[in-house]
Amino acid sequence: MKKIFYIALLIYLCTTAAFAAPAITKTPEPVQLTNEEQCFRYYFYDAQRAMEQEDYLRAFASYLFLAQKDSTDAATQQNLGILYQAVGTGLALKHYRKAYENNPKAYWENYAALLYDKQPKEAVRILKQSLKRMPDNKDVLEALVSAYSAQAEWKKAIRAQERICYLEGLNPYNAMPLYRLYVSNNQPKKALQVLNDYLEENPEDYRYQSFRADVLLSLGEREQALRLYHEEEQRHPDNPYVLLSLADYAVKTGDTTRCREYIIKAIRSDAWEVEQKIRTLQNAGQWLSRQDGLTEQILQELVQAYPLSEQVYEAQDKYYFSKGDYAKSKEALRQMTDIYPDNPRTWGRWLQVLQADTATDNREYEYVIRNGYLHRGDDHQWYYWMASLLLYEQEQDSAIAIAEQGVKLTVTNADDTRYRFLLLSMLGDLYLVRGDLPSAYNAYEEALQLSPDNVYLLNNYAYTLAVNGGDLRKAERMSRKTIEKEPTNATYLDTYAWILHLQGQDFLAEFYIKRAMENMGNEAKDPVLQVHYDIILQKQ
Repeated sequence: MKKIFYIALLIYLCTTAAFAAPAITKTPEPVQLTNEEQCFRYYFYDAQRAMEQEDYLRAFASYLFLAQKDSTDAATQQNLGILYQAVGTGLALKHYRKAYENNPKAYWENYAALLYDKQPKEAVRILKQSLKRMPDNKDVLEALVSAYSAQAEWKKAIRAQERICYLEGLNPYNAMPLYRLYVSNNQPKKALQVLNDYLEENPEDYRYQSFRADVLLSLGEREQALRLYHEEEQRHPDNPYVLLSLADYAVKTGDTTRCREYIIKAIRSDAWEVEQKIRTLQNAGQWLSRQDGLTEQILQELVQAYPLSEQVYEAQDKYYFSKGDYAKSKEALRQMTDIYPDNPRTWGRWLQVLQADTATDNREYEYVIRNGYLHRGDDHQWYYWMASLLLYEQEQDSAIAIAEQGVKLTVTNADDTRYRFLLLSMLGDLYLVRGDLPSAYNAYEEALQLSPDNVYLLNNYAYTLAVNGGDLRKAERMSRKTIEKEPTNATYLDTYAWILHLQGQDFLAEFYIKRAMENMGNEAKDPVLQVHYDIILQKQ
């Protein structure tokens, strides 16, 4: 919904800009519009209203009507492109291109951005054309910097970034990209010059002071770099960037003890937000882990300092999980869900920990699944787990109802697809138990469309067809797939043998049922398999 709202806002801004009246100092002459022009404007604003009301089907219909009326209207084509991009179709690029062709100064950005994924060279050509039309346009220059950088064309990227700096003067927003481009192009001296020029005007920007020392260190000027680090440390003793640079210097000189001290001091600095502290803690794990209990101690300090931060508890959970301490991992997740119970992602993470912990009891599973389902949103997995829990509790009708709700949800990603498949497979089995063969077959067919090579489903469906007077040829094809993939699976061999028997191919059936018995090993014999074995051998 947030994405759609953003799209609606973007369309609103685009359309408003397209039809905004220029500033004037006197009353203009009234504009006489033809009936066709009035009609066009009516539908355009109707489409805009539809977007504001989140009636996207009506917006689509209105913009498509307008495009038929006037395919050269750039604003209409742009908004169609935005709508098509939101639903993930390839038509977006076509409409962005039409918008660009009819108004290249206003509508180059979306076209170039989407085109870059498929035709990067063509996208760069569009950006260069836009720059010729608007040589001082910072947005075009920044897009060129990104495009050239992605292709490792550092010299071209540098020229574009230098142009931005020339137009704006060095500032915190353009000096850093230029510095990094010089570093990427292995031009440390020019990188140093950018920092020096910037610091001449902004001497108190401690981030750049530490970067200057970093460059000197890369140039082999260790003493000068160290002097700058210590000078900056004296001026700003809690500057975390300088402290991390000093930690890096300590590593290069083999002083791991000092390295740890600098890292800890940086994390404890008040100059950083909690996200940066956690990121540093995770990146520096190899150095902190050499001292027992140090990482755990710092995490506890962060919990005390930021008791309402989800990120801190998440970091705790990951740390304890990596150590195999599932009890503490679950405790961190419990604290997080106490504060933010409506985050389905946290409940999902808790479920992963439970699955990894062999000591988990069923009551804890029930607690997490019921809460995950309660705060599920549109997350497909919770319908599957809730239905599974109800089955465990022998509430079959309720399980079917939950699973049926789950398969009606819109699939938006690979995880949704996986759980939709599991729900459909479950429904097929449940309908079968209920004796509703048509519904079972429909559920199996839908599940096969999502995962046509899933051997568990193929075996279930094939056996169901076979024992219920279904299409034996279809059953044989599906069952053959299972034994090709798992030729020693006794259950799948039994299914295939029984289907062959039902087709009157008892010679082949005997071969496969014997293989099924052989592959049972020392396990207790499946009574159904034993019955099939006796019947097939009697036929011979």
